[in-house]
Amino acid sequence: MRIMDLTSWAREKALWNRKNWGEYTNQLSELYVALYQFENFWKWTKTELHGKRIAFLDDHLKNSARMLLIGGEDSPNAIGRFMYSLFGVRALGANDYDDTLTLYKRRGDRVAFVVGDLVLGTSHDNFEQILNQLKDLILSLGGQVPEIPKEEFLSWVSPDEPKLVEKFNHLLRTGCALLPMFNPYSAISYYLDTAPLLHIEEILNGDIHSLRELSSLWRIGYIYNSKLEKVDLEKASEEDVDDFFWLSHFNPSPPSIPALINALFGEFGDVSAILSRLSRDVRSAFKEWWKDKYNFVTRTYNLEGWDISEDTRGILRYIQNGDEYSLVPTSGTSFVLVDNAGYKTYTATIPLSRFIEEIFPLISAGYIRTPNWVGNESGTPLEKRYLKIKVNRTESRYGKQFYYDGGSWVIKGLL
Repeated sequence: MRIMDLTSWAREKALWNRKNWGEYTNQLSELYVALYQFENFWKWTKTELHGKRIAFLDDHLKNSARMLLIGGEDSPNAIGRFMYSLFGVRALGANDYDDTLTLYKRRGDRVAFVVGDLVLGTSHDNFEQILNQLKDLILSLGGQVPEIPKEEFLSWVSPDEPKLVEKFNHLLRTGCALLPMFNPYSAISYYLDTAPLLHIEEILNGDIHSLRELSSLWRIGYIYNSKLEKVDLEKASEEDVDDFFWLSHFNPSPPSIPALINALFGEFGDVSAILSRLSRDVRSAFKEWWKDKYNFVTRTYNLEGWDISEDTRGILRYIQNGDEYSLVPTSGTSFVLVDNAGYKTYTATIPLSRFIEEIFPLISAGYIRTPNWVGNESGTPLEKRYLKIKVNRTESRYGKQFYYDGGSWVIKGLL
């Protein structure tokens, strides 16, 4: 979803109201059911097929077992190849799908059927975590965890008309509908992960009361002022908002709602990884999303002008090399930039909150990130509170012409 369209959408929604997340929780519930059914399907194959020789299976299972094991044979899109990568299905003694084909050609139905410990390409423990995170999201946003309908899994693996392909396609459609480039709820959670509260008010067309409700709904536990002091939004006034920003991904337990959404549906999220195994188009969609954000940044900073302080420009000159730096407040109106060796590289005479505000379009678009937060650390070059900051370099994923040159050029060309 385009950033400008997202802003217009957000202004029409009272997102701090739990009731307005019903559409999203319905989508999450549909995905939860689809994933849960695949876990049950994996358990069914473990019970009915794992460790058994095809020759000794009941007749109604033999053709299904052959289809799951070697269906499609040498084709790059063979269902057997899919089953190996998603569920670890193979012949006993085979190291991969090609080994399974070789063994079956030599031994036929005498091979033993093996089901691995993967569910849709991820470990069962991690898959359980994904289901628990989805359940947490659904309940926290006011939805109800759906009942899982019973399935006749034999129909999933019918050699004549297997429903398995239909189920894969349904999962792909349901999951992709929740990715941030297609879903405004996921997108707004991504863009407001690290954000000055003044911008959040503007985007949501709200006030301090709506900020309080949204921070409660999203379980935002980390709201700071320019001294990196944790603040209580309940005790703050409207005037205080100018100096506050939140860091939603720092919440340890329970994680914030934006952190959960990004962990599931972000570029490297667990659900995104499952979907990318089902279709290469998922990675292409993320690439297009980056391009859209790139176009937004260049349009905002080049065509519409970029009203930032000289201190912000000075800091960007340093961090554009891709190294990680620390922002260390020296007062409520100044801070220093420190490199990994502990050396001060730049002294800024503006509040840290203003710096966050001025680079917010770069943060919300993913060009700059705040990897982690560390409190007081004695015995290190930094014994005060500090915030890590780093330019997000993606040239290895999307090519230098697209992001490395483009991303760096956006910054360099404006300094």
